[in-house]
Amino acid sequence: MLGVESSADAQRRLCQIDHIVVLMMENRSFDHMLGYLSLPVGSGGRGRDDIDGLTSSTCNFNLFDGQRYEIKPMGEAVGQQMAHRMSGFVANYMTTRPYQDPDDVMRYQNADNVPVYDFFSKQFAVCDRWFCSVPGSTWPNRLTALTGEARSTDNKFPPLYSRRSFVRSLPKEVSWRWYSSDPGSLRLVDDKYRIGHENHFAYVEKPSLVQPRTFFTDAMKEDLPNVAWVDPNFVDLGGLQGANDDHPPTDVMAGQSFVMKIYQALKDSALWEKSMLVIVYDEHGGFYDHVDPTLDLPTEFTDRAEFGHVGPRVPAIVVSPFVEAGAAFGSAQNNDPRFVFDHNALIKTILLRFADGNYDGLPERVESSSHLGHLLTGGPARVAPEIENDELRKVTDWWARHIAFQLKHPSATVPALQELGIVQGPAGPQAAAQGLWSLLGSALDWIKGPFSSEAAPARAVLTEASELQAGVAAAARYIRNQGLPPGQP
Repeated sequence: MLGVESSADAQRRLCQIDHIVVLMMENRSFDHMLGYLSLPVGSGGRGRDDIDGLTSSTCNFNLFDGQRYEIKPMGEAVGQQMAHRMSGFVANYMTTRPYQDPDDVMRYQNADNVPVYDFFSKQFAVCDRWFCSVPGSTWPNRLTALTGEARSTDNKFPPLYSRRSFVRSLPKEVSWRWYSSDPGSLRLVDDKYRIGHENHFAYVEKPSLVQPRTFFTDAMKEDLPNVAWVDPNFVDLGGLQGANDDHPPTDVMAGQSFVMKIYQALKDSALWEKSMLVIVYDEHGGFYDHVDPTLDLPTEFTDRAEFGHVGPRVPAIVVSPFVEAGAAFGSAQNNDPRFVFDHNALIKTILLRFADGNYDGLPERVESSSHLGHLLTGGPARVAPEIENDELRKVTDWWARHIAFQLKHPSATVPALQELGIVQGPAGPQAAAQGLWSLLGSALDWIKGPFSSEAAPARAVLTEASELQAGVAAAARYIRNQGLPPGQP
């Protein structure tokens, strides 16, 4: 277990933080989003030897059906993906999507594709030993992040649960708020907050007459709560337009734009000097990652896994005035258990800081988890660095291309979920709709092909997108019928 003195020091450093902001994105692996950081500069990487990312196509590849599939820059049964020392990603992908390119899951983003994360990697802290808690789907991992346990590795349709979330452990004097675009994920997980509790829920950026406050207005007014959980836009209920959660097939630059706005809101607020922004992904989404979570990890970490072992690594970045610029945690500390995390670390950090370590009603693995106080320097707050012009230009150029495409080809968009009939349930109608969605994806690729060089990467894992979107839409309809008023997230 962790040394008493070290844990005490880390907890004291955590007391410098008065505002913890959590942003949990969707379905990307560490190697897919941040693996380029360790590639040689000549290969488009950053040449960092303190981060355990990608090294070369010689080392990072899968073999399938007599063919070798190597990592390439961009232009799910998890057990099968993790088989044979993380060499089953292509095989699993082709059992579920035989009509698509096997290379899809081996592709990685480069600095041009994730300019905001590239900026963060230079100015803040990257965690290369953060694993999704469950070797399974989206909702089991989000359940763990909110309740400390999943109880299943599969998604439920619709994703409506009755679990005890960590917010019930927060003292009354501690403020918290869930910011979302669709009904907040907490409403789906903890039935105590299914409807009502208006002061604890707000939109991220689209105010309404019923709920005028947003994350951005709260930040501007320096009225952010102690705990701010931010849901990305999983899906506009009219289709994929506006989605910015990074769930394929949404464009990762939409996520970069969203993350940049969150950072700018904190940077320009006096709250910056006592804040911590944690950006992490719920699960790996089927994309390749080379680190085997069943091997060489400290027992203090692995013994807490709910299903024998955790899932693959996910991207994790900690942004705070109290982390050292260019810091890396995990492999750089030789897998010291203080720097090996799963989603329980979010609950542990929040409750250690704001509830005096009260973990009543939560699984033991929450209390035994490490926490993010170990990443803090304990020194004075650093001035928030400005995002560099090159990074800003990459995001604004994307917006220009995106707007131009929508203006030139308004019909090349994803139809409303309701029109597809997906929100009827998990049985026959949903299964039929899943097939229709997949067929629509192929048709959409054909429509976009003549107009966009980005069409091929965008199609990846399209059928998975309908699972998440359909679940959120169905849950939203149920919650509205239970009495949540329109205009209230």
